[in-house]
Amino acid sequence: MKRINRQCDLEKFCFSIKAIFVLYFIVFSTNNALSQDGQFELDGIGATDQVIGSSILNMYPSPFLPNKKDTRVQFLYEVAETGLSLANMSGYTTISSLAFHVSGFSLESLKSYQMENIKISMGHTIATYDGYDGTEVWGIKMPPPGYCTWSGSTDPMAEPLQLVKNSFNLIISDTGWVELELDTPFVWDGVNSIVVEICKADPKIGSSPAFSSGRYQFTGIRHTTPPGSSNFTLTRSLYSNNNNGTGSNYTLGCDMELSGSSYNTSANFK
Repeated sequence: MKRINRQCDLEKFCFSIKAIFVLYFIVFSTNNALSQDGQFELDGIGATDQVIGSSILNMYPSPFLPNKKDTRVQFLYEVAETGLSLANMSGYTTISSLAFHVSGFSLESLKSYQMENIKISMGHTIATYDGYDGTEVWGIKMPPPGYCTWSGSTDPMAEPLQLVKNSFNLIISDTGWVELELDTPFVWDGVNSIVVEICKADPKIGSSPAFSSGRYQFTGIRHTTPPGSSNFTLTRSLYSNNNNGTGSNYTLGCDMELSGSSYNTSANFK
């Protein structure tokens, strides 16, 4: 069986520090039946402020890793979160764009660095972070490509993803909110949690200067860690062990599937 690109030593270490990571506020633009635009910020449940990417140890729940050729990361946004509840009560269901908040750069050169071949997908899941005393825990296991299924499901393909933004390149040149307009708006059902997947299969090859060694810093929050949290996560991510794009173990970012590094955080979008 083909193995997925990953760093096993880092994966183990990340599980031990997952509680320090943050839930990125997802703020998305929507259109209701009257075509009025609205923005709703997801502030998480039981959360505290945190910065993702302030060190090499806490950068892996980031939406974007400029130092990795291939990445696949999924973020869970629970239906009970305040932002989604307000959107639902206001009649908003169609998500037309999302944005993330950049608070800093570890290297000035990142402001001109271009990431390539990024895709964004979204999907529904019946699961929540810890099941809210139920059984539908989203969990740490990354589902097959094209899916966001909760880890306890008997069918790993029960909850599909929808590609909402086709392959694009991105330069993050300044701090603040970075909005990404979706090519295909996502229609939220108003009932289930939302999963956002960002994957990257950058065609560049080799280490720096092909890939930046810097880190984007994102505004985020840390979710409260429930007892027995080894199976609970708000972010699950996989990333390439090397940037050469060769060898029998090489797998494109969107095709990564093994259970990789996971954290009690989820990305903070707007």
